Amino acid sequence: PLLLSALDQATARKVSWELDQVHPVWAVRYQDALRDLIASGRIDSMLVSVQSGSPSVLRSMRRFPDVDKVRDALAGFTRAHKDFSLLTDVIVGFPGETDEDFGQTVALLLACGFAYVNIFGYTDREVCDARNLDDKVPRQVIDRRIHTLTKALAKADIRHEVL
Repeated sequence: PLLLSALDQATARKVSWELDQVHPVWAVRYQDALRDLIASGRIDSMLVSVQSGSPSVLRSMRRFPDVDKVRDALAGFTRAHKDFSLLTDVIVGFPGETDEDFGQTVALLLACGFAYVNIFGYTDREVCDARNLDDKVPRQVIDRRIHTLTKALAKADIRHEVL
C-alpha cells in the first residue's frame, strides 16, 4: 500500500493501474487501502489467483485457507467501483479435491463478482511438490468438473477460458 499511495500522490488522476498476480493473503491484509484505490478509480482491474474455494484444498496447496475472508475482501472490491474488473485463476482437480471441495470453488467464484476466470485442469509438473501427493483426481472427473464450471460461469455471465 505504501508504494500505491506514493504513486497515487505522484501521478495524474487520469492514470489508473492494473494489478496482476495479487496473492489472496495480501488482498485480505490490505483490503481497505486497495478498496479505496478501486473506489477512486485508480485501480481498474486486479488478478487475484484464488486457485480453489475449498479450505482443505488450499491447505494442501500451502495457500491462504480462509475462504470467507478472501470472499469478503474480493466482493468488497467489486462493489467499490462499477467499472472495476476482478480476474482470477482456478485449478480444477488438485489431488484430493472432492466433489464437495469443487462445489465450494464454484460457490466462491460465483460470490465474488469476478469478471473473468482462467480455468486450469490440474496436471503433474516436475517443479511442483503436488506431483508427490496421493489421491490424484482422474482426468475424466477433472474434465467433467471443468464442463460443470464453465456452464455455471456462463449462466452467471462470467467470462472464462479453459487453459
